[in-house]
Amino acid sequence: MERGFDFLFAHLMAFDSPYNASFMDFVNENFNIEEHIFIVLSSSQNFKHISPKYQNVNFVNMHCWEDYTYIHTLLDESQKIFIHFLDISISKIIANYYNIYNNSIIWILWGGDIQTYLNEELFSDLTRSFTSENYIKSFEINDVPVESIQALKKISFFGCGSASDRYSQIMNKKFSLDIKNAKLMYYNPVPFDIVDNIEISPDLNFKKNYKYMFMVGHSATPILNHFDIIKKLSEINRNDFCIICPLSYGNEGYAEKVSQYGNDLLRERFIVLRNFLPPSQYAYVLSQVDVFILNSYRSIAFSNIQLFLYLGKKIFINDKNHSMISLFNEWDLKIQLLEKDYSGFFDELDTETKQHNAKIIQQMCSKEAAINNWKNIFYEL
Repeated sequence: MERGFDFLFAHLMAFDSPYNASFMDFVNENFNIEEHIFIVLSSSQNFKHISPKYQNVNFVNMHCWEDYTYIHTLLDESQKIFIHFLDISISKIIANYYNIYNNSIIWILWGGDIQTYLNEELFSDLTRSFTSENYIKSFEINDVPVESIQALKKISFFGCGSASDRYSQIMNKKFSLDIKNAKLMYYNPVPFDIVDNIEISPDLNFKKNYKYMFMVGHSATPILNHFDIIKKLSEINRNDFCIICPLSYGNEGYAEKVSQYGNDLLRERFIVLRNFLPPSQYAYVLSQVDVFILNSYRSIAFSNIQLFLYLGKKIFINDKNHSMISLFNEWDLKIQLLEKDYSGFFDELDTETKQHNAKIIQQMCSKEAAINNWKNIFYEL
């Protein structure tokens, strides 16, 4: 594609996701579109979430030498380079990119991409028993690829939600680096104004036959360790609750196994969402939920957590999820830790805590806060 190189900011994206698509909308609707270029690695434009509706979106094929060199040309013309998930493909691009003296490279830490460097335990024993060995091994990297280490040494800033992010501290210590933190936050794909004006969808009224509704995880991602929670909930001797389990994106084979396991143990009380819902419908589903359960050992699903706290819902996370616990403490958010006894799921969250959490989320994660945050990152960092 022929274009003038008058932009300032290059965004490297490794895959199709609703979060990347939402971020493109956020940037192009609130900042000068001519200053940004989005580089999406793909051999095809047949994506589910990202579309070529903007002129500043480039789909490039890593297996094509012309596209590969074109990426470096685009990066040369950028003042700042943002990495929106540092997988091995983007690591190779950065590792072989030598004109780094006039650019700042900001790696926005997602969680999944950090696993390449840290190799922390992510799966429960039950998850391992239901998940393919090859998939598990893809997360268990004993030797960090050379390109990943080379790319890491060219990073200028870690982009993270906390000034004292645990992951960035570990990375700096492990690889003898001194990469500074840039505090930033993605704007939520489900805006708060949609949550404030929820539209009722009768077909999605899952709670009509139950007093309580619990949501387990937010996607078909094995690190969410769904099976342990489903098993534990199935052992509770009461029938006045149901479980909603979104499996609309992620690992398809894992989604099938979670769906089957839940149906076997909870029958009609286990409700699976296999289709990706538009923001207004998703907000309506979340409004019915009493408790959100996140059984991951690392940071994930923060956009969902924002919405639940804004709605005044109770959240339980695994006590091994030290990074998220640290962030919640820094922000003074009140959440619960998963324990052996799940009876706390049925306790009502007091009004003071609901209002406290909602106020903090509104201050930290509103559209205005996100615009100001990214304006600072783009022009002041």
